[in-house]
Amino acid sequence: MITPTVGRIVYFRPGNGMRAIMHVRDDQPMRADIIYVWNDRRVSLNVDDHEGRRHFIPTVQLLQDGDTPPKDGSYAYWMQYQKDVAAGKIAPTLHAAGAPHVSTKGTELDSH
Repeated sequence: MITPTVGRIVYFRPGNGMRAIMHVRDDQPMRADIIYVWNDRRVSLNVDDHEGRRHFIPTVQLLQDGDTPPKDGSYAYWMQYQKDVAAGKIAPTLHAAGAPHVSTKGTELDSH
């Protein structure tokens, strides 16, 4: 089980009711930010639909290991990368490999 925390990103699948108010193009999940944690299986989200419009979801099920998605309801779930890191299958990365490094030495940021 992964403990949800504010600021984490999860995938979101809209249920039948949410599909009526969101723009859904295909079967790709939507990006969502956890903005409040009720417990390990219930969170509040800001969800970006497939047109980039943001939707506040006050409470939604967060699937954990072995949970079954609700048949017609909305739910959130962890990305495979997050599950693999939590299981110790891969090491976490802080940034993409090969990403350029931006130095702040000698700048206004360095003087504070």
